Formats: sequence, C-alpha cells, structure tokens
Amino acid sequence: MTAPVPHRWAAVPFEKAFAVISDRGRRVPVSSYLSDGSVPVVDQGEGLIGGYTNDNSLVVDSPPPLVVFGDHTRRIKYVDFPFAVGAQGVKLLRAREGIDPRFAYWFITSQQLPSRGYGRHFALLRQLSMPVPPIEEQRRIVDLLEEHLSRLDAGTQQLRNATVRLGGMERAVMAVGYQGGHHVGLGEVSVIQGGIQKQPSRDPRSNAYPFLRVANVTSRGLDLVDVHKIELFPGELERLRLQKGDLLVVEGNGSANQIGRAATWDGSIQDCVHQNHLIRVRPLEGLLPGFLEAVWNSPQVRAQLTELASSSSGLYTLSVSKLKSLTIPMPDLRRQEQVVTQVAEARQTRARVGGSVRRNQVRADQLRRSILAAAFSGRLTATHATPAKEWLSHV
Repeated sequence: MTAPVPHRWAAVPFEKAFAVISDRGRRVPVSSYLSDGSVPVVDQGEGLIGGYTNDNSLVVDSPPPLVVFGDHTRRIKYVDFPFAVGAQGVKLLRAREGIDPRFAYWFITSQQLPSRGYGRHFALLRQLSMPVPPIEEQRRIVDLLEEHLSRLDAGTQQLRNATVRLGGMERAVMAVGYQGGHHVGLGEVSVIQGGIQKQPSRDPRSNAYPFLRVANVTSRGLDLVDVHKIELFPGELERLRLQKGDLLVVEGNGSANQIGRAATWDGSIQDCVHQNHLIRVRPLEGLLPGFLEAVWNSPQVRAQLTELASSSSGLYTLSVSKLKSLTIPMPDLRRQEQVVTQVAEARQTRARVGGSVRRNQVRADQLRRSILAAAFSGRLTATHATPAKEWLSHV
C-alpha cells in the first residue's frame, strides 16, 4: 500500500520527476579505462569514478548534475561534474524543473529495489512515484538529511578503523613473537611433507578417507563444511594421516598476499589426509604448534614466504625444499607459551570487539534506512510532526 503523502506534498510519477538522458551510444569500454586522464569515467561499479579517458568527445552532452543508476547493480551516484559513461547498463537521469537534483538522488537512494541478480532493474525504478514537497522544503530536507548522514557515515568509518586497528594489534603481537631466541631452519625443527595428487585411480571406492583441499584452508582458519574423500592404497594411511597440531600450508597462489596461508589441523576429523597442493609441517619436540602458527603469520615470515615463492612466471609457488630453508625463531618453551597466550588474547579481543563492530554496523544501516524513510514521509523536518533532532534521539 502506498504511504500517504504529507500536506502540501505531491505524488509525482517517475516519468514526470525525471528525464532519461541518452548517452548517444558514446561509452568507454572497460578495457580502455585509464588510471588517470582529463575526463572521469562513471559506470555502474562500486566507486564513484571507474577510470579515466582523454577523449573529450565522449563527455555526456547534458550538463551536470545528473543521477547515474546502475541497471544491473542498482548502484546510484550523484555526479556534479562533466564525465563520460563507462561500459553498458548505465541510466542517466535528470531531475525535472521544480525538483532539487539532490532531493531526487536521495529519493532513489532510499528505495529498496528487489534484486534480479544481474538482470535489469530500471523498469522497477520507473514504477515508483516520488513524494515531492515545495522546492524550499526539498532543500531543507536535503540539508538536514546530509547533515545526519554525514555524522552517521563518520561513525561507520570509525567502526571500520577499529577493525583495522584490531588486525594491526594482532600482527604486532605476532611480530614481537618472532623476536628473541636463536633462529633455525624450519626443516631442523619439523617434518615437512607433501600430500596426495588427485587422479582417477584415487576416486573413492572401498578404502576412502577424508581429504583436505586448498579450499579447506582459508585466511581465517580451517573451513570443514565441504570435505571430500579420496581412495588410499594399502599402507598409506599411517604415513599420510594428519595429526593434531600439523600446520597445513597452501603451496601456490597467484597473489603474494595469499601465498603460504596456513591453518593448524585441529584433529576434528579422524583419519584425515591432504592433497598435494597443501604442505604439511609437523612440529618436532620443543616447538609448540601454537607458536609455529603465530610466527608463521608474523610480518617477518610473510616476507620470507613471498621471497621464496616468487618466480618469473608471476605465479607464487612453495615446495617442501623451499619451506625447509625458511628460518623461524626458536626460544625456550616458556617464551613460546607466553607468545601463544598473547596471540590468543589478541584474537579473543579482536573477536569480541569485531562482534560489537558488526552489531553496530547493522544498527547504523538500520538507522540510515530510518533517516531516509523519515525524509520522504515529512517526519525529518520540523514542519511536519517531530523536529529532526528530537526524532533522531528517539531512534
């Protein structure tokens, strides 16, 4: 049911509120985007500007400001500078006379259009009617709306900064853990072994066992939702079975940030083995599994892994022999236990505060929707019902 329109407002059909501007087929292909140039390119991607071009003939004829709507992505942008259109799926909208362009932009932003996947959504937008007050009231609403949303956005950014700082705190603890004690080759304090190559003869039959793949070792730890099985030949299980405390290291990746990502096996699945794209590092006596994992994620070891894995092909790869040459600190067990405790405390703090950040992010999103809904129902301004500051305090 359509919400009632406040006194002195009018329900304006979309076609009478907006003029659809043609780009005349002049678009910049994504492959032609420049990292810098004289003309910004605006597309339906996440950022306001997708790239640049130096072809001034591609600048949109209609002067700014315009509202850009992503027909596939539902992203909405307010563009108040000359620009060129990037790729396809972009709709250009101009607010008609008597409608403030920013008011029009915030109205479209406030609409919760249902997703059609990567299908087109403009038809849904055209079905809307926009509640429109007198132009002076539109501008007042926009000023109040942008004031409140800027404060909300500042708070949201603080939440993001808190998450980044927590990650930095955990890395700092790991970096300190790397210091102290003498350094040894990883091959001196652990047994390093490859895994099983998947092939037709390994299809599960009469002697199948759980089998960990690269997908099971993530940057956040183990992901055991989807564990495959593989056929083992007689005598292999004793040699290949994982033990609690084994470190599983990803052998190869196209990204320097992901190479060597690792997780410690928790022993939660009995008689489990692993594929050849995972390298098993089994700590010997005197090296605590928790300490090995902590220093593995330290900046110092990450730098070594990147250097060891780099190749001329651009693909980063590790091997058993490369890992044996990796150096790690080897303090006494008391110091190792201290580092393990410090890392655990940092992770607990990160999880606790991270949960609070996520909850507050949800609340911020809800508040943003509430503010937008109030703006287009007449409740945000003092002219209609509750004054804005009092209304926000209730929210």
